[in-house]
Amino acid sequence: IARKYTGLKLLLSRIALTGNTHIVVFSQYEKDVYSALFRLDKKRIHFKLYSGPCLDDPRYTRISIDKKNYIVSAGYSGRDYQSLFKLAAAMPDTAFVVVTLPKAIKDLVKPDNVTIVSGIEELEYCQIIANAQAFVLPIQKDVIANGQIAIVQAMSFNTLLFVNRLPG
Repeated sequence: IARKYTGLKLLLSRIALTGNTHIVVFSQYEKDVYSALFRLDKKRIHFKLYSGPCLDDPRYTRISIDKKNYIVSAGYSGRDYQSLFKLAAAMPDTAFVVVTLPKAIKDLVKPDNVTIVSGIEELEYCQIIANAQAFVLPIQKDVIANGQIAIVQAMSFNTLLFVNRLPG
């Protein structure tokens, strides 16, 4: 996010955030980054452990886990799908499912063993994660969007998780 917030976008974001009483973030690292980036008092930024629907909503807690023979990756912000596609190309006999917005993979060469899924409801998204053998979360270097929600979702469905080293 730090690379995306420059110029007018950064100025408008700072103005928009001046009126908010509190801001909630899901990692301690974000408190420092957002405080500096948006010139906010850290007392206004509150860290909260993610407790999304996959952890406490009965529709999600009842999802059946039926592991299939594919690897999943998901999300949009800060993802390094170019590296994931290189991995998939090196494993042509393994199916990969990527749940993302089309613009996240624009201009990338998609290997034949990769299926792109988009425009689905969160419940279906969680079912895809639950059924995967593994979840690969490729995050770009020096990007604040750190995928913590995807990490918790994969863990809640007992899906093996691979994540590159990240700050925070």
